[in-house]
Amino acid sequence: RFELTWQWATPMVFRALLLALAATALAAEVDEKDVVILTAANFSTTVNAPDRITLVEFYSPGCYHCKMLAPAFAEAATTLAESTPSVTLAKVDATVDSQLASEHFVQSYPTLKVFRDGKSYDYDGTREAASIVETMRAYASATWEPPADVVITLTDENFDEIVNKAPLILVEFYAPWCGHCKSLAPKYEAAARSLAANEPPIPVAKMDATVHTKTAERFKLEGYPTLKVFRSGVAFDYNGGRESASDIVQEMVSLTLPPAQLVEDAVAMHMRTKKATALLVIGFLDAQFPEDLDVFQKVAETFRGQITFVYTNHAGARQRYNVQSRTLLVYQPPRFQTPKDDALKSLSLVGATPDTVVAFVKANKYPIVGLRTTRSESPAANRYDERPLVAVYLEAQYSEALEADTNYWRGVVATAARRFGKRANTEIFFAICDEQEHVNELQDLGLATTDSEVVAVIHAADGRRYILEEVDADALAEFVQSFLDGELKPFVKSQKVPKKKTDGGVTVVVGSTFKKIVEDSADHVFIEFYAPWCGHCKSLTPIWSALAKRVKGTPGLVIAKMDYTANDAPPAYAVTGFPTIFLAKKGSKNAPVKYDGPRELDEFVKFLHEQTGVTVKGKDEL
Repeated sequence: RFELTWQWATPMVFRALLLALAATALAAEVDEKDVVILTAANFSTTVNAPDRITLVEFYSPGCYHCKMLAPAFAEAATTLAESTPSVTLAKVDATVDSQLASEHFVQSYPTLKVFRDGKSYDYDGTREAASIVETMRAYASATWEPPADVVITLTDENFDEIVNKAPLILVEFYAPWCGHCKSLAPKYEAAARSLAANEPPIPVAKMDATVHTKTAERFKLEGYPTLKVFRSGVAFDYNGGRESASDIVQEMVSLTLPPAQLVEDAVAMHMRTKKATALLVIGFLDAQFPEDLDVFQKVAETFRGQITFVYTNHAGARQRYNVQSRTLLVYQPPRFQTPKDDALKSLSLVGATPDTVVAFVKANKYPIVGLRTTRSESPAANRYDERPLVAVYLEAQYSEALEADTNYWRGVVATAARRFGKRANTEIFFAICDEQEHVNELQDLGLATTDSEVVAVIHAADGRRYILEEVDADALAEFVQSFLDGELKPFVKSQKVPKKKTDGGVTVVVGSTFKKIVEDSADHVFIEFYAPWCGHCKSLTPIWSALAKRVKGTPGLVIAKMDYTANDAPPAYAVTGFPTIFLAKKGSKNAPVKYDGPRELDEFVKFLHEQTGVTVKGKDEL
């Protein structure tokens, strides 16, 4: 989407190019004669072969780290082929066999997984040839046993007893069919083993929220997996990373420390603020007033994992920042400080309560335009979870090559944001986003290959999205105002309209036909939202088809389905897991009834009669 111009060709860019060329050359010379190439056709038979252990690399041909791994992977494959023939090293191009990658929850490249005895495990060794050989020999050993499960299983009966007694515990609320839960499981278990060995040990637990609904409903879960931290029974959102076990361990260990850290003197505070890349909340305290520190720590606990809190009692630090003692300062990092915006906002702690301080921090935690990121090392506040969000996508990086361009576009967005006065970052939020980090969002919107250098997307509170492809300050301000006035049409993700309107008797709905088939129809529409990879959805398919055949000929009833991973539905049809089933009753299509009963043919028929009054007279097709 961008052309490299010579004026951008800094030494850093040249180094990056040289490294990429070196990796490509290195990969081209690798002898991979002992690495098995996997495709959808031979994957299952290879990884499930009896008495064999297989290490599979999911890779992308253009991935730099994959190219750097190639020589060590090939060397290890040859060594093991000669010395440990029960071990196979294999690889699959995840960009070609994307369904395989999706089924095994591959989210980055390279991803290494070990397959043994019909199960898969995240590879936990390093990526040098010797380490790969040593790790795989351990997996092949006759004495090898699967890691012991140290994750505590919670139920409606034992939840309060276990959670309320623990000073600190991490709980995952999951659904058995949830792909993201399955992807998290090996990392979560590995983190649990590490945390059990911590001093003091930190317990880790899980609860099947689809079975133990009485407890799960107390926490108003919006999706799976949901992670929550409990302190003596009091729940907090988990704000740490979850890309690896070490992310989870690092976050939970950090939670054993006080939420706000002491900075000893003015020099240390200067270094802390100078290097800041995210919001800091600074307490300039006086040791004579310990009540201020108590308030400050309670507020810091509220924002733990979201915002970094530090404090000092040093008089020189107060002088350096020109503030009085007993003052809280909301400090935006230097990269977000501009002459037109107040980057330092202060509040007196004299007589302050935790509630008043929390409200002040919430009202001032964002710069006029910040950098949205979900990277695990970044505080949760930088994720910009608030909605509606005006997200502007570009090559947003504070590197030597791109900082000037990033700041230029941030200035454009800031100019538009300032036109909304106090509404900016209170009623509607503004941020720039690195297009590479958020490429999945752009792909989902069909924007990954757009010719536009910069695109803006409004993410609304109801889940709808609105697109602007030609961005400047005036156009962006007009776009946002039109959104606030309710004048924009949302983007609707949709597959092509199928030539065949039914599949197994079930009416096929896509994003562009949802209104016609479901919302504008004079019929009652019973619709399943599914994901192609979902095992429970696959199990439902013959039952759903039998229902459609049984209903066929019954006036006023339509049985339908939609692939929710490839199509958008209106906000009223909120899907948090698969399969999700709604009945869109005629006359109340904007208030569909969610089906939560058994997924059995007779139960579906009974539900339809109770809700619509229509009697299904067809015969059982199962």
